[in-house]
Amino acid sequence: TQNYDKAPAITLKEGKTSLFRWKVEQFSLYADTVIASPCCLSPERCRWRGVWENSILYLQLQAAANPVNAKIRVVPLNDNKEAVTVLITDLREGEMVKAGGETLKNACLNEDQLKVKFIITIYSYN
Repeated sequence: TQNYDKAPAITLKEGKTSLFRWKVEQFSLYADTVIASPCCLSPERCRWRGVWENSILYLQLQAAANPVNAKIRVVPLNDNKEAVTVLITDLREGEMVKAGGETLKNACLNEDQLKVKFIITIYSYN
């Protein structure tokens, strides 16, 4: 007899990695407003952009055919010690992931620039 109570393990396969940078000069003019980066198209045909809103940096999945599983690494180029890695599952079109907050804002205000690099690795089901 077979035991149907056990669910099979789900494994994810690492796909391609894409990268884009976003730089905003005179950041102090925009620190308390909403601004967005130009779009980046990943090899999997997902469209991404950075969004600065309410003193928080987000990465937004603008367009995708299906929900996305990904590892996102956000590296502020002002201060590499503040790099953030976020694992996301089933991110849907239009949703945003928090990628930085007050510490990043302070570093950006010190230099009057927002300089950040987004590294996105997409995972798919085997």
